[in-house]
Amino acid sequence: MTRCEEVEVEDPLKASKIKNKTPSSKPINDSPCRRALLLTVFRVLRRWRPSPTPRVIILTPHIVLKYGRYVSLSEAHAMEFVSRNSQVPVPRVVAAFESRHGCRYMFMTRIKGTPLSDVFDEMDEETKDDVLRQLRMYIQELREIRPPTSGFVGATDLTPLHDERVYQGALGPFENVKEFHTALCGGFEEPTGHTELDKLIEQQKKQCYTSRLTHGDLSFRNVIIRHNRVVGIVDWESAGWYPDYWEYASTWYSFFDCQHLRRRIDEFLTPYPERLNSEKVRRSLFNNT
Repeated sequence: MTRCEEVEVEDPLKASKIKNKTPSSKPINDSPCRRALLLTVFRVLRRWRPSPTPRVIILTPHIVLKYGRYVSLSEAHAMEFVSRNSQVPVPRVVAAFESRHGCRYMFMTRIKGTPLSDVFDEMDEETKDDVLRQLRMYIQELREIRPPTSGFVGATDLTPLHDERVYQGALGPFENVKEFHTALCGGFEEPTGHTELDKLIEQQKKQCYTSRLTHGDLSFRNVIIRHNRVVGIVDWESAGWYPDYWEYASTWYSFFDCQHLRRRIDEFLTPYPERLNSEKVRRSLFNNT
C-alpha cells in the first residue's frame, strides 16, 4: 500500500471496550418555566440579534445562545466543571437542555471583550509576551486537574467526546489512552501490513501517557481579552480528558487560518513535537482535517 492511500476503517466507536450503555449529558438549570421563558426570548429576538457564527446568537448584551442538533450539552458541563475547579475565566451557564425535537440549547453569559485573533498582530512584542504568559498560566492550572480515574479519556461529565475535526459524532468515553488510540486508528491494534500505520501503532504502544484536562480548540479566536488581559476562554465543545499531548496537537490544527502564529504555540503550551508528527501521520491516514 502506498503512502497516499487511505486506510479503510471500521466505526471507531466499536473499538472502545466500554461495555455499558453510552452515557449522555444531563440538562442544566432546566425547568418548564425557565425553558419556556428562554425559548420565547430566542424566538422573538433571533431575527434581529447579531449572530457571530451560524450556531451562536447574542440574545442580549449579557446572554449568548449556542444551539443546534450538533451542539453537545457536555460543553455546558465542561464550563461548569472548569468554573468550579479553577480560576480559568469561562462563561457561566444559565441553562442547557434538549428539546423534544432533538435541538439542544445552551444559554450562557457573554464575556465582553475582543478575540485575541483580532488584535494579536497589532500588539507590540511586550504585550504579546504578557498575554501569552497569562494564557499559559490558565492552561497550566487546567492541566493540574486530574481525571476521575487514572488514564480516563472522555468529557468532564464522563460522557463521550465531541470533536468534528477528528470524528463525526460522539467518541468514547474510554477507560484508558490505549483504547482512545485504538479507536482513532480504526480499531487496529496489531500489525496490518500498512507500513506507516503499523509504525504509528508501535510508537503509541511504547509511549507512556497521562490524561490531562484539555480545551481542545485553543485558537486565538476562542481567547477573549480586554485591556490586554485574558478575560475569557470560550468554545469548550471539544473539552475533556485526553492524552497529555492532545492540547498541543489540536491547537496546531486550530491555527489553520493563522499558520504564521504556530511558532508562538510553544509559548503557552508544553510542546510535544514528536507526538504532533505522529498525529499528523494518523490524520493523513484516516482523512481527518
